Amino acid sequence: MKTNYTFLLFSLLVMVYSCAKETAEIIPPDPEIDTWVLAQEYNQNLSSVSEGWIVKYQQKEESEVYTVYMKFNTDNTMSILSDYPAMEYLKEQTHVNYSLTGFLNTELTLDTYCVWHKMYDDFGGPYKFIITRQANGNYLLQPKDQTVPQNYELVKATPGAMAELEANITKQKEIVKAKDKIRQIRNILIHFTSTEDSCYFSNILLTGEIPMQGAVSFDTDNNLLQVIYRDATKQLITLSENYEITEEGITLENPMSFLGKEVSEFKLKKKEGSHDIEITAAGKGISGQLLHAKSPGVVPYPDIAKHYTTTASWCPLFTCKGETLGPVYRQFNESATYGSFTIFVDYFGYNGWYINGPATNEYSWFYETFSILNEYTVRYTSGGVSRPDTYPDISPLRDLLHQEDGYIVLYKKEKYNDSDLGSIILIDPNNNSNQFIIRVTNRTDNKSFWDSIQWNNVAYAE
Repeated sequence: MKTNYTFLLFSLLVMVYSCAKETAEIIPPDPEIDTWVLAQEYNQNLSSVSEGWIVKYQQKEESEVYTVYMKFNTDNTMSILSDYPAMEYLKEQTHVNYSLTGFLNTELTLDTYCVWHKMYDDFGGPYKFIITRQANGNYLLQPKDQTVPQNYELVKATPGAMAELEANITKQKEIVKAKDKIRQIRNILIHFTSTEDSCYFSNILLTGEIPMQGAVSFDTDNNLLQVIYRDATKQLITLSENYEITEEGITLENPMSFLGKEVSEFKLKKKEGSHDIEITAAGKGISGQLLHAKSPGVVPYPDIAKHYTTTASWCPLFTCKGETLGPVYRQFNESATYGSFTIFVDYFGYNGWYINGPATNEYSWFYETFSILNEYTVRYTSGGVSRPDTYPDISPLRDLLHQEDGYIVLYKKEKYNDSDLGSIILIDPNNNSNQFIIRVTNRTDNKSFWDSIQWNNVAYAE
């Protein structure tokens, strides 16, 4: 009766493995062999080889071949050394637990995370094998859970094979170091591009053979560098070039020409404690910086401060934003009732703010005078008030407008209403998050003002 049950169990197992052959070539068990006993025998044999064992692993025919050395110990631990290109696995890993067990087949399982698990995480490599001893004394390893049948031979390590493995490890270490350096440069550029802080302008500053400053941007998804600067005639020059990341910085696909001199590479180094990047070299005698700055590296528009303060406009204030301006504007907006809030320039010879309420007599004129601090910065100074008691809550906002360092002027094509012509942004040079955003509406005097701008010569226009 017991014999019949044994035959029935074996028949069922054969049927199971016959079905499994459609997805994987499973080695069927030999009913005459006790796999538990065989596992102990394999373990004794593997651990008795003092020179250790080597297996060549290749996931697919077209993929890389990796060599893994395994030295089995009698306490079911092993030492592993491989040439898999990950720095932490290019050195010996000791005390890796493994198990050799038997049920349907004899199985070798790596229980401690090691290079086999790393390959599993990276591309689905195996760390569980069906192990079978061959007539020549080597062992056949078949990945247990893979649907495509693959066999790898575990052979005794020889001095020649170990020398080859050590040479491969040395080579892979150099490759990994190079890749790590490239990854570090890429991360530096991504961090420079994605940093969100109070800095508004991303600038490039070159010194030495090419004294030049401008605006810089990186498209790190497409490896595209853009540099904007002005030539001696104040004309806007825009250069765009694809780049390749190297161990030391970036190499341009084609050289960029700055002020008549060509630059084909930038060697880069992150400045400690800063988001900025040091340009250690950009050709012979050229160095510089890539930096987040509170002032633009390229003038937004030639003499924009003079243009803004001398060209007539009548534009509503859209909003104020930033750490300081935002809360003050919201407080005024919530406490005051007004129909319009207009910033005007050269309106019948006057500059300032006009606040108009819903009722006939609810209005105030806040007059301003201008001082041009540099080519792109304007300072406002109070020039008197008409009907000051109508909107007393405006005082804190005016106080911020009157700061000594003034405001950087930008012309933007961005619209806050479909009928608008564009917008004017006044930016706090001490904290670029603080901004007055002014709509340029489609009225006659604004059209004249807007049409006088040469848009092909405006930086930061979008």
